[in-house]
Amino acid sequence: MNLKTFLIFLSALIFPAACHAEAPPLQKICASDCAGPMASVTPWRDAQGKASIFEYRGDLRVCSHPPLVFFDAQAKAILTIPEVPLNPADPAQSARFKELHEKRTSLLKDLTRGKPEFCPSK
Repeated sequence: MNLKTFLIFLSALIFPAACHAEAPPLQKICASDCAGPMASVTPWRDAQGKASIFEYRGDLRVCSHPPLVFFDAQAKAILTIPEVPLNPADPAQSARFKELHEKRTSLLKDLTRGKPEFCPSK
């Protein structure tokens, strides 16, 4: 057993809830569209420190305009904000953009942004 494997094993013994709470959602989220080594996942945590929302940003080298996707703790996509050019002269497009960002604000209310992590390489 190499040192890296040993440290991972040791941390799983010491902090089992943390290792098991975020690993499965992270693996599933990182298999989303625009997945690649530069894709990242940012946990949003509640007052108890539990990650309840995950923000996914796809790899720009895989997709030219990856959307911003929010997942729940079961890795189910709950909000997608497309990365598209916005025409401020188009009232319907502006209203849709505002609606999406109001949903994002509501979704993340009372949560604290965690440290973003790159998706693990396959």
